[in-house]
Amino acid sequence: MGPARQASRRPRARTARRGGARPDPRLRLGRRRRSRGGRRPHLRTAGGRPDRREDERLGTHEPERLGRRARRRRRPRRQRAGGARPDRDVAVDCHGRFTLATARRLAPLLEPLHPFFIEEPVVPENSHMIERMVDATTIPIAAGERLYSRQEFLPVFQAGIAIAQPDLSHAGGISETRRIAALAETFDALIAPHCPLGPLALASCLQLGFATPNHLIQEQSIGIHYNKGAEVLDYVLDTAPLRFVDGCFELLTGPGLGIEIDEKAVRDAASRWETWQNPVWRHADGSMAEW
Repeated sequence: MGPARQASRRPRARTARRGGARPDPRLRLGRRRRSRGGRRPHLRTAGGRPDRREDERLGTHEPERLGRRARRRRRPRRQRAGGARPDRDVAVDCHGRFTLATARRLAPLLEPLHPFFIEEPVVPENSHMIERMVDATTIPIAAGERLYSRQEFLPVFQAGIAIAQPDLSHAGGISETRRIAALAETFDALIAPHCPLGPLALASCLQLGFATPNHLIQEQSIGIHYNKGAEVLDYVLDTAPLRFVDGCFELLTGPGLGIEIDEKAVRDAASRWETWQNPVWRHADGSMAEW
């Protein structure tokens, strides 16, 4: 999609259906851990890491204690962020680490905190159960980073999820994800593309978002803790198109995806590449844990 077509479609920065949408030639950004300016969501992982001592005492089978801990964390985080301001949101990522029963018990405990959404309350293999999760809470339910086609998204839309999170790198690229977004629109759902990846994936997500009326927010990983030796912006010649302005990305107006890749940096990184595998996590009793 060329720059002329992009500019003709005025994207909107959305506020989770709260107060509607306002015209704005920018996209809101979502970050894990930190963000800069604007309406800034934070994504917290419920249950934490099983390899930490705190979570050996506090497993994902203990929703009441998780709920109490979430309330304690929510208060200091808002204080550190400058007080209980309405321009900040906190989302909760369960990452499929809960059973349906436990997730249903946890959600009402989080409702007084008004989280932005709850993500992946159950593993994608159990998507047929997600309607019961939707019916158990007023918090919007998000899912989809591990769903890869319209056919896989259709049942969760029918179940009532509020936010779809397709990953363009895995779900058929721009074309298929645009179709997923159009399908979401027929179920009054928004999209928040999953993208903890590199600049090509991020620029693709942004181009999709600028042309999609039901786009909510864009996840990205610039500056995140796991980018050791491989920061997202290390692979572009000009970082300006991916700069943050009041917590938003501005319209990409350059040719193609709107960024220029530093091919030398990519080749250098490829020469040092080591095969990466998901970490293997275990609960305190030695049983396998969802990563």
